[in-house]
Amino acid sequence: MERLAALSAYPGVGDEQDEWANQLAQVAACVLGCPIAAVSLVESDRQWFLGSAGLEITETPRDQAFCAYAILNSESLVVEDARGDPRFFDNPLVTGDTKLRFYAGMPLIDDEGHALGSLCVLDTNARQVSETQIKALRVLADIVMAHLAMKKNAAEIERARA
Repeated sequence: MERLAALSAYPGVGDEQDEWANQLAQVAACVLGCPIAAVSLVESDRQWFLGSAGLEITETPRDQAFCAYAILNSESLVVEDARGDPRFFDNPLVTGDTKLRFYAGMPLIDDEGHALGSLCVLDTNARQVSETQIKALRVLADIVMAHLAMKKNAAEIERARA
């Protein structure tokens, strides 16, 4: 419950995609050489994309979200081939038309230690990532959190003025 309360403190979360988040997703996709990337925020029943690259959708049910697993710790989650992973082999995103195989996600952690979502990259091909790529994903995730914190602080200042 604390994590969801922390997530709700960020203004505009769940409303509409932000261009800055789309751009950071595009950078993540380029750095990891993947066709899909997203800034994903994990709510109680859905995963919502604050920004994305290579995706037509803006959310998925939480029970299909790879990012719901990525937020369980502070390190990256890398799934080289989802078909062989017991958590994901029967996931509709793996078995259905999407045919996802690869996932790498870095949790988006606020100052209080709550994982709000993840910056993730996905591919329909199995693949591996280098340590350098994981470090780059961490830096980009930190940039996402810095931007979210600035928006939150600006909203708090605006509320205090009103």
